[in-house]
Amino acid sequence: MIVRQFNTKGIEAFRAFLAEARNNPSLSPPTQLLNDPTLTEPVSPTIRVESRKFTLRRDAADYFIELLEPLPPNMVQRNSGLWTWLTLFFFDEVCPPIDGNRTVRNDYRYIFFANSSQAFLSTFTVHQLVRSSVG
Repeated sequence: MIVRQFNTKGIEAFRAFLAEARNNPSLSPPTQLLNDPTLTEPVSPTIRVESRKFTLRRDAADYFIELLEPLPPNMVQRNSGLWTWLTLFFFDEVCPPIDGNRTVRNDYRYIFFANSSQAFLSTFTVHQLVRSSVG
């Protein structure tokens, strides 16, 4: 799938899903949002992302560093639409179903806010800093 980023309406649609999923833990993620042209736009240059499982957060960070390398750093590090889109794309990794139900936590775990601990971004940023300082 081609990597996209949510616009404001896309982030709000994902936020509405999170609120609904807290009341209905068996609700499936709204993957149709990922390609909706009214809620998203592709990143440039074009990047393809593959669904995969991550054993460790470090594995996810390694994957995202390589995946997002073609993008300018300022577009990656503070792009709420990009990280929120990636969170929905990998929602089964970020919020795995257990016996068909998910425990959806606070929005800041899934939607990037400045100075937040959004699941992928925090790991990505720390790992990127470590990798750049080592070599």
